[in-house]
Amino acid sequence: MKNEIVLFGGLLLDRYFHIDRWPARGQDGFLKREESFVGGCSINMAATIHNLGGQSHVATCIGRDKTGQDILRYLEKHGLSRRLVHTIPGTTGSCLVFSEPEGERTFLTHTGVEMQFPPALAREVLALAPAWAGVTGYYLLGDKPGDLLTCLEELHRRGTKFLFDPSPMVSKIKPEILARMIKISDILTPSSTELTPFGGEPGILELAAAGTTVILTRGASGG
Repeated sequence: MKNEIVLFGGLLLDRYFHIDRWPARGQDGFLKREESFVGGCSINMAATIHNLGGQSHVATCIGRDKTGQDILRYLEKHGLSRRLVHTIPGTTGSCLVFSEPEGERTFLTHTGVEMQFPPALAREVLALAPAWAGVTGYYLLGDKPGDLLTCLEELHRRGTKFLFDPSPMVSKIKPEILARMIKISDILTPSSTELTPFGGEPGILELAAAGTTVILTRGASGG
């Protein structure tokens, strides 16, 4: 088994809008400035692993559009792997990020082909046989999450260990899909606002007692 990490999560364009304050509903406000970045939880993980001297591959699809090409150039420029990034017909997703002065951010995402997990990508992932894999909860919200879970379960059967970051939209994941993901997760990293689908803190404690490592994140208060 190779000493590499596969990260399951979409790559898209983050469009940041910096604001002084939210206007009242139905009223007007101003943007201080706007900027764009390659985004997605998986790219943050990949950059961190790269900075620590590790090797990771983001398993995802991008569209045959300008955003998709910009993402590929970004990965190349920063020395990040493109091995499991598949370019397919369609549009790459984007996320509107509204950033407030104290650092609070609000996200609105327009999904694209990054939510797909085609058989060709599954075959490449299985051939790589990584020692570890990271999965973001957003990736389990695609049209066919069962196809992704089948691949993840096969990796688990072969010995891959999993870190699962549920994401703020974990409550939107189908219960049966979430249950399958939890079953193969070695490490869970929910935030204090993401506990309800796990049965609250009692459910998290039960998972920890059964042998799953649980890191409860509390924002600025640490984990």
